[in-house]
Amino acid sequence: MSNERTDRAPWTIEDVPVEGVNDLAALGLLTRLENFVEYGDPEAFRADAAETFDPAALAGEMDEPGTRFRWVLDDGEPVAYVATDEDPIRGGCDPGIPGRGLHLHRLYVLGSHQGRGIGRALLDDTVAYASRGDRSFIWLCVWDRNPSAMAFYEHMGLRPFGEHSVDIGRATIRDVILSLDLR
Repeated sequence: MSNERTDRAPWTIEDVPVEGVNDLAALGLLTRLENFVEYGDPEAFRADAAETFDPAALAGEMDEPGTRFRWVLDDGEPVAYVATDEDPIRGGCDPGIPGRGLHLHRLYVLGSHQGRGIGRALLDDTVAYASRGDRSFIWLCVWDRNPSAMAFYEHMGLRPFGEHSVDIGRATIRDVILSLDLR
């Protein structure tokens, strides 16, 4: 059985409009919980996700200079998104790499839509955007307990070069920092 769609136009990648913040918040919360709630302290992860994806907080994040939110719509419904930020400090993890980088802050695809090339398309879209903006690298942080994400990013050419820790509730998680040289 193939995941390819033959009966209608494929999904599309678009900028998230301000009026889409509630749909983005719902998608963000769902994808975060799909990926992380089974690890560590489930209540702490739920609380962190609820705070991160509060529509008002997310709208404020969307208004920050240098941020960019894109999503994938499948039959008009959001199924994945990517958030990038030019400010490494706002993302909470300065990569310490010389040059002008772009922080790929979040890239999530609903579990029901994984394996269809959507993550690759969002990453390719981000690389093209970063290249047009004269960035020399893209970087991101991936939880070390997310081997499928690590494998995906490494397959796409990103390489690990560091790590940092994040406290969520009573749990401390370790993120691996990866980068992709665009020069």
